[in-house]
Amino acid sequence: AQMQMSSANNIVNKATGFKELGSSILNLNNVVAGFSIGYISTRLAELGKSAVNTSMDFQALENRMNAAAGNKSVGADSLSYIRKEADRLGLSFKGTADSFAGFEAAALRSGLTLGQTKQIFSDISTAATSMQLPATNVELTFKALEQIAGKGTVSMEELRQQLGDHLPGAFEIAAKSMGMTTREFYNMVSEGKVLSSEFLPAFASALKEELGGSALDASTQLRADLNRLNTAMFDLGNTAGSILTPATQKLVQNLTQATIATQSFVNYFSSASVKVSMAYSDETNKIASQLQEYSKLLNSKKLTIN
Repeated sequence: AQMQMSSANNIVNKATGFKELGSSILNLNNVVAGFSIGYISTRLAELGKSAVNTSMDFQALENRMNAAAGNKSVGADSLSYIRKEADRLGLSFKGTADSFAGFEAAALRSGLTLGQTKQIFSDISTAATSMQLPATNVELTFKALEQIAGKGTVSMEELRQQLGDHLPGAFEIAAKSMGMTTREFYNMVSEGKVLSSEFLPAFASALKEELGGSALDASTQLRADLNRLNTAMFDLGNTAGSILTPATQKLVQNLTQATIATQSFVNYFSSASVKVSMAYSDETNKIASQLQEYSKLLNSKKLTIN
């Protein structure tokens, strides 16, 4: 009988243990599920925010390109051209487009045609790809060319301090492109006699000829493919962001209106509080004054009695 009782107790204990184990597993599953849902929700929110930011970046890029070109049609054509060039050479689309927008604005206003502007940009980009220059060097190179175009004449500052620092052999190639020795070219530049509209096409063509020979090989290497991947990710983010942007913009507008309404309420409440406070202060002063008069009256009565 004792053995049967012991066996029964063992069975009960094991059943209880299995029940507790089952409860623990269920609780663990609930914790994991809750964590997973929270993590996924957070990640989705972050992805949504990133997509909307990418969409805004692309809109800003379009606006810059349209402003640089002077109208939307030419701006759209320029953006399409940059996309093809970035893919051909394996360049970062966004960085390349930013550089082109600034250069295009200055070049077109210096007297260069759109065709010349594109050719200059293509030649410089080809040479930069061939030499596998860091993205920062390429951006600063185009910034120097943008300043040259904007000034109308070539200055020694851009040649020596900017192009020379970021583009190897720039000064020598520049002199050669204009059919001069370095001394002759130096004198002409110092006197402000080298026009940017003549210099830029010649310099870009010479640079491509001198340094652009390895562009095809460089455009098939890992750096180029990584840039193409980044461009594809940028396009994906822009597509997703363009879907989310209208709803986000409406939400922002509603929040703005709610904030303005809240501010109006606070202003009204603050103004009313001031009025109430002033009225209360006036009444308090009146009571205090009356008490003082009453106190004086009592004191005078005492004096009379005495």
